[in-house]
Amino acid sequence: MVILFMKELLLYPVILISCLAFFILNRLIMNFVDLVEPLDTGTLTVFVMVYLRVIILHIIYPDIIGLVSTMFIRQKRVQTDKIRQTT
Repeated sequence: MVILFMKELLLYPVILISCLAFFILNRLIMNFVDLVEPLDTGTLTVFVMVYLRVIILHIIYPDIIGLVSTMFIRQKRVQTDKIRQTT
């Protein structure tokens, strides 16, 4: 039971770190857009960067977070099944 509780506690820092990484990545992309915008004669580069931001932050990144959380949930289920089998 203690092992399950410890693994559950381990999940919270992973979620916290992933949220922090999300905001840092978002800020880096926006800084790059701000840097490129004055150099660009048209708005094509800005549109490309905004779409890149949307693709990275709203499609790819949540999938990665989903995979990590699914791995933790599966580990927890395996541990629970092992405990049930032993008792």
